[in-house]
Amino acid sequence: MECVYATGVPRCDNLKSTTKKDTDKFTILFAPTFRGNGKESAHYPFEMLNLDKLADVCRENNMQVIFKMHPFIKEQVPISDRHKDVLFDQSNLREVNDILNYADLVITDYSSLIYEAALLDKPMLFYTFDLDEYIATRDFYEPFEAFVPGKIVKNFGELLKAIEENDFCHEKVAPFRDKNFEFKDDKSTDRVIDWLILGTKE
Repeated sequence: MECVYATGVPRCDNLKSTTKKDTDKFTILFAPTFRGNGKESAHYPFEMLNLDKLADVCRENNMQVIFKMHPFIKEQVPISDRHKDVLFDQSNLREVNDILNYADLVITDYSSLIYEAALLDKPMLFYTFDLDEYIATRDFYEPFEAFVPGKIVKNFGELLKAIEENDFCHEKVAPFRDKNFEFKDDKSTDRVIDWLILGTKE
């Protein structure tokens, strides 16, 4: 393994958590991965979302939800006009990190976004209504329940309850981050240049 240099991830160098938002609302980033076998069959089962109830929770708790679906998913999030004051589909944005910086909470499932979110110490919820099926068909390198840095919920009612009660198991984020990242600074690009291009690593 002497030929492998663990420099960190250069694309994470520009991650800067910020509290500067255009609103004082608690901002939730909903960013799941796709279902299907690839780009041609990619989809998300929007019927697993109750957007009416989600919008009600947002209004009752001064929250808003920004949806950023996987680029493979072509369908728009079915947000009705009456909910566009608190629910927003920003899936057309290229970089999810542009939203992640401003998020107060991240809701995802099996996405690698959890690594960037952990670097920013973001609370996370894992909405995994199809976890058993996912394990049976694709599985993980480690047991999912022991691996993910946040609370797992398996139905939409549990998801809403966790949001309302601020029940995110946020204490799991730091150990996850420390396990997966040797470097937690913004100098990964510098290390690539110094170590691999300039050859200054001792």
